Amino acid sequence: MSSSRRVLRKLRGWMNRRLPLLLTCAEMDASVVDYLEGELSPDQRRRFHLHTRLCDDCRSFLESYRATIAVSRSAFDHSTNELTGLLSAEHSQPRRHPN
Repeated sequence: MSSSRRVLRKLRGWMNRRLPLLLTCAEMDASVVDYLEGELSPDQRRRFHLHTRLCDDCRSFLESYRATIAVSRSAFDHSTNELTGLLSAEHSQPRRHPN
């Protein structure tokens, strides 16, 4: 571990002891879904924002989480559009009945 990372870890530990209102990384991780769904109280949201401004790892995690959701939605929307198109094409053709 580099000396700068050690200093950052010590600083985070000191801040968590001195500023108990800050979220820990584990608390941030546990509340990320509630944050993205807008279910945090204003105070919880402020604490969440403060933590992500101070913690590079959690900020990166949040960005990755958001990107994953966007890609998943895009893939789902694309699949849904293709399925809808296929079903529409299937229903627009006259049905053949065996004689």
